[in-house]
Amino acid sequence: MLNKRQRTRNLRYQSNELNTPVKLFRKEEMDDGGFSGVRYLLHLISQNLALVYKPSMKDIESLGSRMSETSLTVILPQSNEITVDTSLILRIDDKRLGVGYFDVDEIIPDIQNGRYLKLLVKRHTQAKGQFTEAKDGEN
Repeated sequence: MLNKRQRTRNLRYQSNELNTPVKLFRKEEMDDGGFSGVRYLLHLISQNLALVYKPSMKDIESLGSRMSETSLTVILPQSNEITVDTSLILRIDDKRLGVGYFDVDEIIPDIQNGRYLKLLVKRHTQAKGQFTEAKDGEN
């Protein structure tokens, strides 16, 4: 049995802190039909509640030159159903943080107990209409 100090360290995030709706998408290039630039069809992989905040000093050091004003840290519950990599697009649906699409810059797994994933993301600078979300049943 864990003592009180070990228990609080293992339960680093409380479930009521994970309160920001986020969606993870896999992107696929689509025929643009004469559109100048690249367009992507986004396939929904997962939608969760997450903890989202400005990067800490430790996160800023790991981002290095990739750090920007729009960078955020996202804490997600670990899932064995999906494989998270840096090619995914994350959509944050919270007006306080700015609704929009974010590129995953870095993934930091929770090594101690494997319950959470830390994603370092930055806002995707997209042209209007660059992303189209696939409807239910579309693959």
